[in-house]
Amino acid sequence: NTDWIDNEEIDQSQIIVDKFSSSCELLTESLTVNALSRMKTEECRAKARNIVCNINQLIPDSLPNTCPKYG
Repeated sequence: NTDWIDNEEIDQSQIIVDKFSSSCELLTESLTVNALSRMKTEECRAKARNIVCNINQLIPDSLPNTCPKYG
């Protein structure tokens, strides 16, 4: 729900999202849209979109335990 975002931000963020929404579902989330709309440069938005859309690849499901086991 984006009721708390003013109309000017919705228009700007919708333009930002429309260009990439077909390739990434997370870009339609209201918090993501709001964050992208507040970024000043296209370069910054592109980096953020890349992180958001690849978040599952960037964070592993689990980490190996490398600590020695104590008896």
